[in-house]
Amino acid sequence: MRRLGHRGLITALAEGNVVRVMLLFYLAPVWAMVGGWLLLGERLSGTRLFALGLAMLGIGLTLGVTSEALDAPGANDWLALSAGLAFSLNNLATRAADRVPLASKALVSFVGSALLGGLFCLLLRQPLPPLDLTLSWQIALLALGWLVSMAAVQYGLTHLEAGRAAVLVVFELIAAVLSSAWFGSHAIGPNEWLGAALITTAALIAGWPERPLSIATRSTCA
Repeated sequence: MRRLGHRGLITALAEGNVVRVMLLFYLAPVWAMVGGWLLLGERLSGTRLFALGLAMLGIGLTLGVTSEALDAPGANDWLALSAGLAFSLNNLATRAADRVPLASKALVSFVGSALLGGLFCLLLRQPLPPLDLTLSWQIALLALGWLVSMAAVQYGLTHLEAGRAAVLVVFELIAAVLSSAWFGSHAIGPNEWLGAALITTAALIAGWPERPLSIATRSTCA
């Protein structure tokens, strides 16, 4: 599911409006929070909903929403929306499969990527690049880094509630903006800094442990 979402996002970014695509894709936390409530029985607290609202506002400021983002959706917009939905469904499935070993979850990502990548190479008639020593080392280092990152993601999604993880995952947008500025391809303005501050605040609120229900509340709910 994650690989389908990744392919859909890349295609939508290549063919559509980047800001609209990213805005629609980053609706994924909304789907994950609603899915965690409906499918996993997670509690929708006011604090978590407030954190989600802050995160969505921060996303809008960071990406720079204009009037074009409010136009009628097209095919690429629906593709971006479905990519975000696929990512959130993958996160929900990872959370639900908490008894599946972590190594198995991480390995599935590699197998799925290899199968989908090979399928797209066949469909697009794209030949594989010739392997040399330098490229082999680069592939090995990339695979190692990807394995570590996927293991960390799978561990976090397994041990965190889907609604809380959904807000924390948005923090990757800050990493993308800072990386772009670091490499000199994008200057960070006031809106980006404000959006990053809102997303960081939302992540801190979502990551803060909530107080358990009181005994009286539990007995009343029972």
